[in-house]
Amino acid sequence: MILKQLKNGEAKIENQYARLVKDTGNASALNPIATVFELRDFFEWRGLGSINHSGVKVNEKYRAFDAEIEFNLKAVTVIDPDVCQCGEVLKGILKPWQCKVFGKGVRQKPHLGH
Repeated sequence: MILKQLKNGEAKIENQYARLVKDTGNASALNPIATVFELRDFFEWRGLGSINHSGVKVNEKYRAFDAEIEFNLKAVTVIDPDVCQCGEVLKGILKPWQCKVFGKGVRQKPHLGH
């Protein structure tokens, strides 16, 4: 699939497992995940902002194993510097190499958006 995209000058998301995996997913994999995790009310993503019900957290039953509680971790506020174009890349508006800081800013310390 990827070689065909390269040959055709394309860059798109394709599911190579579509012929094997149903749209409903793999119940034997999804059920254990649903047992341990629940959706967060919201989650903040770099370049995308806050999106409701787009992240997960450990549910009450497994709270004893929750690193956020064990280490008193606070919600992270994502910093998107003006030069950052992650959102446009993630949305497919730009190709990664079209980003102003591609191969530059993402290698600096601290990283952009740190």
